[in-house]
Amino acid sequence: MKQLDFELGCKTAAVAALLAGCALGPTLPPDHLYAKAASLVAYERNLHPANLEQVDLSAVPPIKVNGVAADQPDYLQSRIRDCGAAVGANDVIREVGRICRLRGGEYRQQGAIDVCAKPTDPDHPLLAVSATRLNAVCTQVVLTEPRSQPAGPGYQKVLIEQGFKTQATLALEGVLRQAELQQFQAQQAQEKARKQARLERELPLMRQRGASVCQESNGITYFAYVDDFTAERLKLIVSSAFFTGHPGIAPGGFTQEVIWSAPENWHLC
Repeated sequence: MKQLDFELGCKTAAVAALLAGCALGPTLPPDHLYAKAASLVAYERNLHPANLEQVDLSAVPPIKVNGVAADQPDYLQSRIRDCGAAVGANDVIREVGRICRLRGGEYRQQGAIDVCAKPTDPDHPLLAVSATRLNAVCTQVVLTEPRSQPAGPGYQKVLIEQGFKTQATLALEGVLRQAELQQFQAQQAQEKARKQARLERELPLMRQRGASVCQESNGITYFAYVDDFTAERLKLIVSSAFFTGHPGIAPGGFTQEVIWSAPENWHLC
């Protein structure tokens, strides 16, 4: 079968010399799904634009796809570094998505990777794709597919190593996140109650002219005197400031000022 004049890798040797790690190297076997999808992209783009459903896949001429193949007992895996390919990784991934739908699956993000799985069996993906942007021009793609259905244990193991998560794992993580949220909300409620109790205890003393009050903000402690007050606010003379925990070190540029502020923003020194 005649090969089309396409190579998935760097466009030219000159470009390859400029892009680290992008030199043309080994090619994927034509039976790997990434190679099949790349061949379909080239076929439809340049020869016979048509619906994938109408294409006789056996009649699609293969193209050379630069990448590293891993043929394991339970799965086939393709690793491709696309640094400006004639048939780009994004186009190939879209084609893989169409193949996924033809197999009765749907694309979804499940953990750190995208998987194609049947809605009724999300824990056993038909294939999995991860794409990582390496720099401004290069993308690394890893496509993994089982050798058979049902897939062997090695297939799911390698997907989990890539970041795939089963429904049980996702459900457990959801429970843990909810527990963490509830704990955080409880801590916030306790802190709010503590501040309210302190304010109720200190407010009568803060509403006295000459009372000393302090405030910590962004690592700086401000010291002020109460000059006057209303039912809702305090008139303060902010007389000094120092780095919190270091009373002898004052921040540069501080000047004394008179402000009105809510009592809850301050506490007795």
